[in-house]
Amino acid sequence: MFLSVLTFNSCIDKNATDIDPSIIYDAEFSLPLGADTLFMEQLVQTVTLVEIPPGVDKDTVKYFLYDSVYYYSPGTLSDSILAPLNLAAFKNDTAEITSLMFRINAVNLIPAEFLVQLYFADSNKAILDSLYDDGPFSLDPAQIDDSGNVIASWGVMKDDYLTPEKIDKLGDMRNVILSSQMIIPDSSTDTVPPFFHDQYLWIQVGIRVKLKMTIDVF
Repeated sequence: MFLSVLTFNSCIDKNATDIDPSIIYDAEFSLPLGADTLFMEQLVQTVTLVEIPPGVDKDTVKYFLYDSVYYYSPGTLSDSILAPLNLAAFKNDTAEITSLMFRINAVNLIPAEFLVQLYFADSNKAILDSLYDDGPFSLDPAQIDDSGNVIASWGVMKDDYLTPEKIDKLGDMRNVILSSQMIIPDSSTDTVPPFFHDQYLWIQVGIRVKLKMTIDVF
């Protein structure tokens, strides 16, 4: 009560033109951008598979084993997921965005390494910037037994904050592109695990935005 009286008297002592008719406070929003389950069946559709002919010594070619069939190795398999994101929907002036964090949750049930990157794109899908300046982060392969059954998966939760400079560059951003690139083990140097169509990678992306909000009270 005592503090309220002090505040009230302080306002009365001021001229009306000296009173700021607004309140400024920090608001925070957490929003999912989307999640996807990426099956091996989808990944292998991104390349042309050439089956190794019978009689060819597999030790002389690079290969991978998919659904019990040996194929010439394509080296990498990739896929991407698009999610719309317009920072102007939060604030027209990106300088009033005081904090912007991206969170990636991922679980890998495929026995191969994945390279994961977030790209920021305009309305024409042209890349403006990426989340990780030093390149994509690596997601470890799932562990399998001698029969190719997954016995341990690898998961990660990554929180990454954008710098104010990076936020300022994203005024034209309208899309977020999640890129997932699977690295096929090199059969000439590595043990090549069996891959099956129902093995999958699960990835979820979300954001947390903190803003300076101004509310007019008069």
